[in-house]
Amino acid sequence: MFGKKFNVIGLCKMGEEGIDFPDLNVLIIMGNPKSDGAIIQRIGRVLRYKEDETVHIISPM
Repeated sequence: MFGKKFNVIGLCKMGEEGIDFPDLNVLIIMGNPKSDGAIIQRIGRVLRYKEDETVHIISPM
């Protein structure tokens, strides 16, 4: 972890649909999503373009 560069974003409800973040490798889910679908939408914003990379997801669930 030390010496590694992280691209981080915190997503709230406004980031659930219509925006993709292909360069991120850390996602922080902000707020309390009301459904499983909302959580999947937020995670999909970061995972969409990743095939062989690790993405870290932090959620207050």
